[in-house]
Amino acid sequence: MKKIFSSMLIFLLMIGMLFENVSQVQAAEITDNDNHIVAAATKTTTQKDSPETGVVGLKALKKQLKKELSSQPGTYQIYVKNLDTNYYLTINDSQMTSGSLMKIFVMLDCYNEVKKGTLSEDSTFNKYMWDMITVSDNPSTNELTKLLGDGSFGTGAAHVNKYCKKNKYSGTKFVAEMGKCDPRNVTTAKDCGWALERMYRNTAVDAAYSKKMITTLKAQTRRNKIPAGVPAGTVVANKTGELPSVENDAAIVYSPGANYILVVMSKNGVNAISEIGNISKIVYDYFNDKVNWSTYKPVVKNKVSELKVGKRKKFKTNAPAGVRVKWSVSNKKLATITDKGVFTAKKIGKVKVTAKFITRVSGKLKTKKRTFKVRIRGKKVIFIDPGHQAKANVSQEPVGPGSSTTKMKVTGGCVGVSTGITEGQFNLTVGLKLRDALEKEGYEVVMSRTTMDVDISNVERAKMANECGADINFRIHADSFSNSSLRGVSILYPSTSNPYPIRNYASDSKKLAQYVLDEYVDATGLPNRGLYVRDDLSGTNWSKMPTVLIECGFFSNPTEDRLLNSNSMQKKMVKGIVSGINKYFGY
Repeated sequence: MKKIFSSMLIFLLMIGMLFENVSQVQAAEITDNDNHIVAAATKTTTQKDSPETGVVGLKALKKQLKKELSSQPGTYQIYVKNLDTNYYLTINDSQMTSGSLMKIFVMLDCYNEVKKGTLSEDSTFNKYMWDMITVSDNPSTNELTKLLGDGSFGTGAAHVNKYCKKNKYSGTKFVAEMGKCDPRNVTTAKDCGWALERMYRNTAVDAAYSKKMITTLKAQTRRNKIPAGVPAGTVVANKTGELPSVENDAAIVYSPGANYILVVMSKNGVNAISEIGNISKIVYDYFNDKVNWSTYKPVVKNKVSELKVGKRKKFKTNAPAGVRVKWSVSNKKLATITDKGVFTAKKIGKVKVTAKFITRVSGKLKTKKRTFKVRIRGKKVIFIDPGHQAKANVSQEPVGPGSSTTKMKVTGGCVGVSTGITEGQFNLTVGLKLRDALEKEGYEVVMSRTTMDVDISNVERAKMANECGADINFRIHADSFSNSSLRGVSILYPSTSNPYPIRNYASDSKKLAQYVLDEYVDATGLPNRGLYVRDDLSGTNWSKMPTVLIECGFFSNPTEDRLLNSNSMQKKMVKGIVSGINKYFGY
């Protein structure tokens, strides 16, 4: 018995070698830069690509196939998957009469039981298996089914159904003996495609049996459907199925442009055999579009050099059918990009975008790259002006553009009655914390100062905001008054009757002030002193954008002084300000 088994196994391997030599695709392991195998069914693959991880795609091909089917009578179901890229399409995904496609699942279940040791792979078993696949012999299929059911066909069919359910072939059901033309035996093109892919990726039962099953499928004698639509010499591992008014075929096609799966099922078609061949040719041509790789120059279209946080941009290329594009970014924390080239800006910074163009030439993967940089800007630019500094500047400057009225360039500010902390230091501490929080939200932040040791007048600060193109100017201060019982927050903004150009931004300034005040009070619990119009503030009047000045609370109140200078309260203050700014911008 062992000699017979050995002889049969050698015969199978010889057949496999014969077909392996037809295509160079089978001869070498081909990997991409992720170091996982994207081709060569004879090699071990990882689980990165699998039926379960397929991506819906191939839109152009689907459009071609639908156009082809639009003039055809009958019902057709199609499943196509590019085994190199993991993209797939389905057309009319539903149960249809399986015919002899059911034999794929009988084969899978049988080899699974052989591996478990419940079936013997003797000469009788091997002959049944060979005949069931290569010449689609129905009696052999029924006998194998009985072996699965301890002599009972019904029990064996139930065993196949149980195997299918466990392995996610949810549309497949085996009921009646082969040869009886029973329409209750059903499957789907997708189920057949998944089964073939697992063989291709060496995960159907195991690697050894996957190879054995593919070797047997390559020895298929019925080549008048999918194999008829591809050039002579193309390696195809397929299984046909037919009944009166039913024509099916399921295949792995090893082509220069891509290794792919094609499954076509039909019912009540006219000249369905030749139509399956036509469909096969369309798919083959799609994956094997003639590209002169030596002269082909990849191009990325509609590139951008800048994009704001939260915005998306879809990049396009001149890649024809037969050339796929793999996208990547240099820093996924700053931006992401999908397989279809949709770029999403996440955080401020600069990223390099790479488009890797991939095709096959004589069975080997070839690549070319195009790279470009994208600067990600904040979704809005916010200028933060922490009021005051280490030393006052008593020199005078105009309170507004063209004004003869002057004020001190920078006053000294107040000092906390309990903490002794200067207003300038408090403003800076809060300003830096606010900057960090806003940047995490995706804003671009410009500070008037980041240290106490500066000499920048209020007019100069406003001009800095203008020059950086800020969307708002947010000024931070603390209050003080001779009455130490006063407490609470207020926000100052310019009026519509302001004599300087800032009046053009008065309405938006008031809107910003109200949002921030409401959120600040809600976050901190500090008393709400309301909004106040001030048209005498030089740091506001010289501004060319919505501008507000927040008086965070009273340094002259002992309790509030300690609160304002506590880390816990400052977190709440910043949270409220950020929330108000977000609401102002509609985020």
